[in-house]
Amino acid sequence: MEISVVLSRDEVEGFSIVKAILRDLCDASRIAHRNAINYISVLLDDNKNKRICRLWFKRKQKYITILDENMKLVRYDISNPDEIHNFADLIKARYNQILSKGAIDDGDEDEK
Repeated sequence: MEISVVLSRDEVEGFSIVKAILRDLCDASRIAHRNAINYISVLLDDNKNKRICRLWFKRKQKYITILDENMKLVRYDISNPDEIHNFADLIKARYNQILSKGAIDDGDEDEK
């Protein structure tokens, strides 16, 4: 039985912000999201191996996770989706990393 997960207002706004950040690098239609119970993944070409970031908005502390240049997962706490703009350079760097190194994913991290 598949569970349907509805996006919250914050998740919709956060996804829209990430798409806007990447618009000067690629066609916005290439940016997709996939829902999970605790987060949404923002993906290039709707490919789970081309994850740009994850938005964790279903908890008291909101945050975004992005893989760095060494493929280490880094968590950035935010208080609202608008603060995603503060990480525009990191989001663009991750996009460029996906293009230059191909589709590499660290798997599913377990967040507490």
